[in-house]
Amino acid sequence: MRILSSSSVYLGSAYKFTYTGGRQYYSSSSVSRHFPPLRVLFCGSDEFSTASLRHLHAAHKEDHSFIKSIDVVCKQGKPSGRGLKNTRDVPIKSVAEELGLNIHEIPTFTGWSPPRYGEEAISLVIAVSFGLLVPPRILNIATYGGLNVHPSLLPALRGPAPLQHTLLHDIRKTGISLQTLHPKKFDHGHIIAQDAFDLSEELSSSFPDFRNYMAERGAKLLVDSLRTGDFVLRYTPLQRTVVTTASEAPKLSKGDAHIDWQKWSSDYIMRAQKAMGTLWSSWQYATLDRASGKVERKSLRIQWHDLKIEQEDSSEINAAIMPGRPMVQECLGAILTSDGKLISPGSVTIEGRKRGWPGDSKKTMQYLLDISKTQQNTAETKFTGELR
Repeated sequence: MRILSSSSVYLGSAYKFTYTGGRQYYSSSSVSRHFPPLRVLFCGSDEFSTASLRHLHAAHKEDHSFIKSIDVVCKQGKPSGRGLKNTRDVPIKSVAEELGLNIHEIPTFTGWSPPRYGEEAISLVIAVSFGLLVPPRILNIATYGGLNVHPSLLPALRGPAPLQHTLLHDIRKTGISLQTLHPKKFDHGHIIAQDAFDLSEELSSSFPDFRNYMAERGAKLLVDSLRTGDFVLRYTPLQRTVVTTASEAPKLSKGDAHIDWQKWSSDYIMRAQKAMGTLWSSWQYATLDRASGKVERKSLRIQWHDLKIEQEDSSEINAAIMPGRPMVQECLGAILTSDGKLISPGSVTIEGRKRGWPGDSKKTMQYLLDISKTQQNTAETKFTGELR
């Protein structure tokens, strides 16, 4: 394995952790760089995992003495569509079919065993964005255990959503980690290699572009590390790192996409949209039953599409207007954020209605204001709506 000039941190009698400001490697003088052709069991699911599978397949086609075979494990498709009559397969399945690879669809690993090739068993398990913990029973069958590609500088952002949290929290120093598969926990394996870099605005301009870039970079790190043979030696997991501290990246739910207009800044709203896609709010308003004179409080769920920060000067906005209040100006409909900026939607979806008024934020804001106004008998009492 190539050793790059850099500072090093001592991790024990056999290993040295080398950090170059870019890639980092564990190295050991006792590791043999010569190993039999690999039989890989690849476990994947989404678009992030497809890049690693394509790179592995390209290496297999190029040199059968390096990778002899690849079998693909993925989770079974889920019922979808009206009446749940259709099946939605995970993206990795169509890629595996395109590449002509053997596919094993499983709900869980319970009762399932990897394929054998005469007297040969699988050599290595590789899990990339798979979503299931590979059990010790499977890992112990593989000659060299298992590896995982994770899009963060572990132990930072352990968990299923490191890409989303990187964008959401505007993390600029990021990277890819190649780790061994821990038999009991996600993202607690021994780090074999890391590729660290600074994330530019251009690379993080959209989630698909960011995901695809990280997927390609992770795939290259995986294949390069396989070529060096760093996976050959089994060793006791180490948790030392010179780059990051441990943190979590839990899965983001629909509740996380609920805009808190009182707290979220305009920049945070834009990062949340980039990380999670469609954001939403609850529009609270009141209606008057004139027959009974009773006021009924109501709410509508609103999904915001293509939000953007407006350049209009908000300095003259009445200080009494609270964040989250829709506003209608001469040619603009917008919402005031907690940091005093104006944000307008490209279009909205209002509960019970089709996605409406694309490109007309003024019409959207006026609609919300109009349904929020009512009078109680002859009194001038008005109930104005608010976003929550």
